[in-house]
Amino acid sequence: MFGFRRDEPADMPPYVPVSLCEGTDELQKRVNILTDDEIHVYRWLREYYTERWIEETLFITRAQLKDRIRMLCRKLGVPNVRVMLRIYGRLEPPSGRNAVVSTEEIDAYVEARSEREIQNELHKMRER
Repeated sequence: MFGFRRDEPADMPPYVPVSLCEGTDELQKRVNILTDDEIHVYRWLREYYTERWIEETLFITRAQLKDRIRMLCRKLGVPNVRVMLRIYGRLEPPSGRNAVVSTEEIDAYVEARSEREIQNELHKMRER
């Protein structure tokens, strides 16, 4: 019924809505300010991976993913993922800056992340 408004962090960028008449250069500038983690989420959303898959891949909670998507949409100037896909879908995917490109690279990223998590857990168990 009633929603509570969250206070936004001080470091959150201002929301500047994207204009439909912006050219690809202006849109690409918005994409270029994304962090590496946001680029991963952006690429996977553009390739229609599910939010659940992204959560499990990044080892984050649903709330953390929602926050990342909210920040991503805010930086890109769109209200939601559907609008983001419609407006930014015609752009070339971002390259460089640790952006995952192919399925093999996604698998390698997941395996490296999993291995890192396993090593951390083993280290914690040894300390106990």
